[in-house]
Amino acid sequence: MTASGNAQTSTTVVVVAIFLVILAVLNICAGIAVVTGGALLGAGANAILSSSGSTNSSVAAAQQVAGAATGGLILIGLLSLGLGFGALIDAVGLFLRKPWSYMGTLIVAGIYIALQLIGILLGSGIQVSSVIFIVLCGAIIFFFITDAQVKRALGQAA
Repeated sequence: MTASGNAQTSTTVVVVAIFLVILAVLNICAGIAVVTGGALLGAGANAILSSSGSTNSSVAAAQQVAGAATGGLILIGLLSLGLGFGALIDAVGLFLRKPWSYMGTLIVAGIYIALQLIGILLGSGIQVSSVIFIVLCGAIIFFFITDAQVKRALGQAA
């Protein structure tokens, strides 16, 4: 392999690793915010509904809705945290040229694409950020699958 091939491969893997670190930080921060917001929302809603002093069925129904919303937000936040830590671990593997980071990168990028598509389909609409993440993650997957130098750098059969 030529020196320029090594430099190109090193640059490619490092750029993808840096991209994953950025995604990891964003996901971890968002996960913490959503989990905290969900917990505060649930506590606040229960406090408000409990202080009304009413025992009718509408208050009980409102408490159930608040509980479901709280649980949903906390679950989304925990998933975001998990994905963030997964991307961070994968980025460290890329920096260290670990063979498992090749498959980790494909999985993390695939999950990001799937989540963006789910967001679009569930009604958030097509946003510029969603399109950018889909294109970037798709390019990473394509490049990792087709580039023999990247495969070689990460210990995969070229």
